[in-house]
Amino acid sequence: MLRDNAFFSGVEGASLARVLSVFQLVTVPVNTVLFERGRIARQVFLIVSGSVAITQRTGDVETTVTVLGPGEFTGERALLHPSTRHLWSAVCAEEVRIAYAGGDVLLAALTAFPALGVNVAAALHRRVNDASLAIDGLIAGA
Repeated sequence: MLRDNAFFSGVEGASLARVLSVFQLVTVPVNTVLFERGRIARQVFLIVSGSVAITQRTGDVETTVTVLGPGEFTGERALLHPSTRHLWSAVCAEEVRIAYAGGDVLLAALTAFPALGVNVAAALHRRVNDASLAIDGLIAGA
């Protein structure tokens, strides 16, 4: 099931088996908070099924920044050293099946398998590009 996640694209079978072993697979209920803004990032989450809302709270207003679905991942800040804090929160929008791994363990796997690092970079580039397009749309609509 995890083999279909974009995180693992381009990683050959033998290597993939070693990387998959660092992940734990669980099912969590709706409204489960995977991480909160301002907390230290410790884990990376791969979404197998269901959806996770990435939210931003400013005062009393909570805004959904994006919704991630099967095949996507979040929590990549856990790969940074020294430990960094989350900029947003992640909340399960429905029952979600996720695989998670500690940032340190996963970082070691990224070092051993460069294709994983490329996949992370590609996903982050897509997110920055999507954000840029959204900002352009807001400016054009103003």
